[in-house]
Amino acid sequence: MSGGSITNMEKGTRSITERTIRDVCREYNVNQDWLLNGTEPMFEDVTINLDIDDEVRVLAKQYSQLNDSDRELVKKIIDSLAEKMRCNPI
Repeated sequence: MSGGSITNMEKGTRSITERTIRDVCREYNVNQDWLLNGTEPMFEDVTINLDIDDEVRVLAKQYSQLNDSDRELVKKIIDSLAEKMRCNPI
């Protein structure tokens, strides 16, 4: 979508299509009901369809709220722990 298209939607000179709404919601995990009506929650739970337990779901949500440098730090810690497990299996 071009910047001009977005500007025209913001100004009201171009209508926002259902497809645009769906695309925005899909791309940013935004709850469509929130975007159209302001109904919480703002974001969709992207972990809802994963076959994971609640503890992993909480960790995934917390991880998603980290900035890029903190995510890199978490990845390094996990890699380090995984390497220790390979060298010293339980």
